Amino acid sequence: MVILGFLTVVFIVWLLGRLLQSQQSRSFRFSEIEPSSNWKHVRTVKTKIKGVTYRGAQKIIRAKCHAGDALALVREPDNPVDLNAIQVCRLVNTKGRSQLAEQLGYISKDLAAEFAPEMDNSARAIAKIITLTGDYSGQQHRSVGVNIEIEIYSPVNAPSPVAVDRSKQVTLEK
Repeated sequence: MVILGFLTVVFIVWLLGRLLQSQQSRSFRFSEIEPSSNWKHVRTVKTKIKGVTYRGAQKIIRAKCHAGDALALVREPDNPVDLNAIQVCRLVNTKGRSQLAEQLGYISKDLAAEFAPEMDNSARAIAKIITLTGDYSGQQHRSVGVNIEIEIYSPVNAPSPVAVDRSKQVTLEK
């Protein structure tokens, strides 16, 4: 009886800890992001996160990422490999406020080369997870991929972005 009572107490403490943890920090849903009249939508790009097999990202993706979760794109101008590097990080809702959480990977070098000058010139980028691909159960010992949709915004009073030539002319305005 003493062992059963002890196990019950341990289970209740564990359950309360999990409940408290989930209330303090949960994934921020893309649908929770409020539009602002100070920012205009520039364009939307669908891509996948690169480098998801590094920094323990596979464990984080399997445990914490779901379709519809919001992601932050964060410039990393001091990256020794790519001066245009842009991190992809989870956004979490902690006590009603959004905060950066774990880094999942990077956007591709090509997209980073396009977006970095815009972001350095006051544009903002957010993303949402569209789908998880591959072995998200972890049973097949293969990696999980993350398909995302990136939204680029610029301040309303900023000049319109210039078109970028990538073998075909791409207009950045919607």
